[in-house]
This record gives sequence, structure tokens and C-alpha cells, in this order.
Amino acid sequence: MMYLWKSNKLGKIWLDGDGMRRIVSLQLPGGYVCQEVSFVGDMDTINVFIGFPEGESQEKLDRIGRLLESRFKRSGIKVSIHWVERTKEVECSSPPLWRTPIVWAAGVSTLVALAQLGFKGITKTVIAGCLSYGVAWLALTDDGRKLLNSVIKEVKKGR
Repeated sequence: MMYLWKSNKLGKIWLDGDGMRRIVSLQLPGGYVCQEVSFVGDMDTINVFIGFPEGESQEKLDRIGRLLESRFKRSGIKVSIHWVERTKEVECSSPPLWRTPIVWAAGVSTLVALAQLGFKGITKTVIAGCLSYGVAWLALTDDGRKLLNSVIKEVKKGR
């Protein structure tokens, strides 16, 4: 996002939010993350939201804050830091694959299809499914339409 900073008779000065986020991120030690940056042009203030690891000392946070303030001070920009403590992420434990309902549904459906349709019937069904997917891809996606148009142009050139 672009933020308007200054405006005068010679023009306007805009600041790039992503660029400011990169500048802040380069100043941060490992484990710290610049989550968001916003700019209040009327107050010449950059609002920085920084995620820091759980249990960091206030002294370290203050030192990082002073570092960021000194980096932007030369430009005449004040820094307002909002600290967000990040807790350790809990790993999401998913059940084993054989304990998920979709696997059982797919397995039983395959057995029933094999019994009802036989190998030949399943092969025909898979081929029909692949062909219908291909036709739908050609008709409904931008890449498919581009490919189809280029093929049509090549066929017309050959005539």
C-alpha cells in the first residue's frame, strides 16, 4: 500500500508500505517478525507491529525499539512500535490416514465400483472423467481458452 507523506507545490511524496516493512524486517533479529506497517502522514509517524518470541526481556525490546527509531529519525519519521508476543505454535496432530472418513469412503466406493462395473467399466469411467475434465479445463479456464485459440489459429493457417 502506498502512503501519502508530504505534499507541496512541487508534488507529493509517497511511501511504500511493503518497502517500509522490508526495512524494518532487515533490522530485526531472528525470531522477530514485522507483521504490519502503517503510516500516518499528518503525524509523520510509522506504526510498526512486531511479533517477538515468548519470554523476551524488556531490555531487548527497548534496544530494538531504539534501533528502529534511530533508522527512521534521519528521515524525520517518528516510530510507534506495537509489540505482539508470539506463543510457541502447537503442532496440529492429524489422525493417521486410515482413520479419516474420506479414505474409507474412497476405498469402499472403489470396491463397489469394481464389483458392479468390473475392470472394463472402471477404465471407461476413468477415461470419461479425464476427457470431461480436459474439455471443462479448455472451456472454463483462461489458460485453456488461450491454448484452444492458438490451436484454432494453427489449424486455420494450415488451410
